Amino acid sequence: MLKFKLIFISITLISLSSKAQKYFANGDATYIGGDCYQLTTEANNKGGTVWYADKIDLKKNFDLEFLMNFGRLDGPGADGIVFALQRDSNTFLGTKGGGMGYNGLSPSLGIEFDTYYNGSANDPSYDHVSIFKNGVMDHASSNCLTSTVAASATSINIEDGDDHLVRVQWNSGSQTIKVWFDCYLRLTLKYDIQAQIFSNNSDVYWGFTAATGGKKNRHIVCLRNDILVPDTLQLCSGDSINLNARVSKNNVYKWSPSAQLSNDSIKNPICFTKKSRFYYVNYRDQCGRAVTDSIYVNVADKPKAQFTIDDSLECFRDH
Repeated sequence: MLKFKLIFISITLISLSSKAQKYFANGDATYIGGDCYQLTTEANNKGGTVWYADKIDLKKNFDLEFLMNFGRLDGPGADGIVFALQRDSNTFLGTKGGGMGYNGLSPSLGIEFDTYYNGSANDPSYDHVSIFKNGVMDHASSNCLTSTVAASATSINIEDGDDHLVRVQWNSGSQTIKVWFDCYLRLTLKYDIQAQIFSNNSDVYWGFTAATGGKKNRHIVCLRNDILVPDTLQLCSGDSINLNARVSKNNVYKWSPSAQLSNDSIKNPICFTKKSRFYYVNYRDQCGRAVTDSIYVNVADKPKAQFTIDDSLECFRDH
């Protein structure tokens, strides 16, 4: 009887997980396939947001890579995309136009990729990137936390119809956030985000906002379902789990140690180790740089027959 209950519960959890929604799209945002979301169409006065279903923990490091497309219209194009951290909800949609769907979101941190000159916000004339807090997007205000620089290191225009690789990295130990655009480091901010913005709350929603106004562009973000690569995995003794590396430019990987791996030269080998250990993977990232990442696999004992039902479920929850 006990065995039947355990099997039934584990199957139920897997079923619920497979149906779980990864992202919430709001306003004019729609899923367009291939891990991509269209935040706005190439039309006036549109606005959309996409928020990840699971919150991110600011007490832990994160390193996110995604593609942004700002449309094909330069002179008549507007307004841009914001990457945001916030505690409001996964349904928030701010003002359109120069507000880029982010304006009014507080408390929050927003990294704007702005493609239109708004004099009232003290914008520069070129397409630029800045970091703001609390939904205020005036470069002359105290809510602007960084200098303002060109989004691209090689062009003043990013409304070129191309996909642009963006990386946002947070180091909780040094309280530093870094922003790369097309493989160039553009901004570095050392700031206690958790204390100064979120009143010491560490769990926040993250996602993207965009809008058009009197001028327009199509705005798209593409991000994989495995964009959050954990540095620790939980494994029940005797079971297996997939390791997962980030995207490689040449798709060449080397894992070590190779013991208890299905294949040490692929992106996501199956791991069936019987003891807790670190695995390391060497590869070249999307910018061609040599990278070594690590993943710790924590092996927990399977439940024994004399355990209570609640105790015996712990390994299933972790797995």
